[in-house]
Amino acid sequence: MLDPTATEEDVQKAIAGLAADDATVGQEAAGVWMSLTAGEGPSMLSLAGLQNWLWWLLPKRWHAHDEEHHGYWAASADAAAQLFDRLGDVTYAEVCRSETTATVLAAWGHSRSKGLAATRKALKASPVSPPDIDDFAWGQVFGLGESTARDVVEEALEQAIVDGDLDPTKPRWRKVAARICADTLDNRHPGDIGQNWRSLVLSERAEHWVTRLPVPDHQRDSRQAIAKQLISAPPRPPDDITAGPLGPLKWLADACVEGVTLTASGYLPRSLVLDAVNTHNWWKWDKPPHSEADVYELELVHKAARQLGVLRRRGKTLTTTKAGQTIGSDQELWWPRLVMLGHGKVVYRDAIFEKLCLTLADGAIHDVDHVAATVAAELAIEGWQTNGQPTDATQHRRSLYLAFNPWRIWGFVDLQRGRQETAPAGSRTVNQSTIAATPAGKAAGALWLHRQITGPRDHI
Repeated sequence: MLDPTATEEDVQKAIAGLAADDATVGQEAAGVWMSLTAGEGPSMLSLAGLQNWLWWLLPKRWHAHDEEHHGYWAASADAAAQLFDRLGDVTYAEVCRSETTATVLAAWGHSRSKGLAATRKALKASPVSPPDIDDFAWGQVFGLGESTARDVVEEALEQAIVDGDLDPTKPRWRKVAARICADTLDNRHPGDIGQNWRSLVLSERAEHWVTRLPVPDHQRDSRQAIAKQLISAPPRPPDDITAGPLGPLKWLADACVEGVTLTASGYLPRSLVLDAVNTHNWWKWDKPPHSEADVYELELVHKAARQLGVLRRRGKTLTTTKAGQTIGSDQELWWPRLVMLGHGKVVYRDAIFEKLCLTLADGAIHDVDHVAATVAAELAIEGWQTNGQPTDATQHRRSLYLAFNPWRIWGFVDLQRGRQETAPAGSRTVNQSTIAATPAGKAAGALWLHRQITGPRDHI
């Protein structure tokens, strides 16, 4: 950290000294200083800001990636190092001369994609980059409140390094950084607005969720009420509610504790397939299934178990992980993992799930065709496209069915398929398919919407 007593006059004297020795270096140092502080003086400087300038802003200035521009970037970094030498800041000078900086700039000199990858890697490894913590993740896109909160956490991490409370050379330093981040987020905002930094960020995200879609005023009011209700995490439902949805995962975890041998195609052995359909009533036909590929529900559970880290494959052997063995005893851990499986991976899927959760939140029984038509109409208004063309209602309906099918298997929704009945007189009636949230589904929907409303944004 730069000496807090250093003034702009001190910096300009250092730049003048560099210019006296080498006019080119002095001129470069003056430009570097202006870039780092925007003319606002030493108080604007931070280690995080310096790293961001070295690894992102400096190479991003030029779209060309060749030796000439790489030489310019290296010269700027060297001039910055010499300036910090004169100012007596060893840490900042070392960052400018570090192998990390050289590697990042070389990657940018090769191509933009390699440069971006190297920048992300360097920033992730930096001890002053605000880390994600158990109950809070930073977004890639954020508003003023979250941007300011990041700055505050960066300053706290840098101060902890200066004070010796955070030593990146020691084991488990990331846990220390996470604690500092959490403590800082829970500090009261200095503006006397009745919030801490964490609640300020969550409120900003919730406001964006309310206003991001062009909806009628009555829907905007409804979204405002929901955001206010779910800005705090809903309580975890009782074990008797969560045990059912987690049951298929627990069954598969128990079955694979000693390890099972997969087929040549990578499927579960047939003996386990037969046990699955008998245990969970996943088969309606007279002849038993030949393979896991015949049982959609089992395929989905198997895939989910792998994605969640319940199972691990080595060669042709599938084994339950140590974490996976805790599904029956640690529902506090596994319940949110199951509910949020796949969240944030596909924006379109998240949009469908959001509308489904909002529709089923009342616990009422809904006509599936009506739900599908309503959701499809809302998605069409939002302008979703497929291959550059507006996505039609049929595609939206198909996507909706694919989206809620997993929730049917977990027991979050009760789907009653329509059937045709013939009366004794020969007349026929058709019962429409209906869908409703189960008690577990209402709890899952509340948690999912809470994360959707207050979670990090990765896109505009």
